[in-house]
Amino acid sequence: MYDVAVVGGGISGCIAAIAAARYGANVILIERYGFLGGTLTACGTGPMMTFHAGDVQPRTE
Repeated sequence: MYDVAVVGGGISGCIAAIAAARYGANVILIERYGFLGGTLTACGTGPMMTFHAGDVQPRTE
């Protein structure tokens, strides 16, 4: 028996499950795929940041 069921293991789902567990709830996290991380992980997207290093944008040639 679970107090909270979180469906979706993306960033928001993971944080929701962690927060509920920290408050003492018995939590189940359900994810369709075999990994957590949502679309960023599924699509192989790199870090969520710009392509700028300070004030300089690197060349992409």
